[in-house]
Amino acid sequence: MIFFKFKPHIFLLFFCAIATCNAQTFLCVSDKATGFKNNKGTWVETHFTANDKFILKWQNSYWNWTPMGSSIGSMCNAKNEDVFSCDMIFTHLIFNKRLMRFAYTSPGGYALEALQGDTPYMVIGKCSPI
Repeated sequence: MIFFKFKPHIFLLFFCAIATCNAQTFLCVSDKATGFKNNKGTWVETHFTANDKFILKWQNSYWNWTPMGSSIGSMCNAKNEDVFSCDMIFTHLIFNKRLMRFAYTSPGGYALEALQGDTPYMVIGKCSPI
């Protein structure tokens, strides 16, 4: 008769694999950024330095989009699907898990009087699992 000898390290590896299979966290880095700025009452195209980094994390049945270095993120009520899109406070995010790409937009002050000083912009970039 063969007896199975309990091996704690194998059990721990198996348990960790199960526990993290649904944990999804991505580091998203901007590649390009463009937008518009108000130049004395006239909106003109402008380009920005693409140096933004974000953490995209699935937690508690929603996605959390947080600028790197910030403790406050935006909750995204999209489903955990391969491609999703969501509206957050005055911003919009599209993420594709298969391509590992994102597009993030902020229409800002162009359409909203309360945010007249804001510059509308769009950032695109790539993500990698962390």
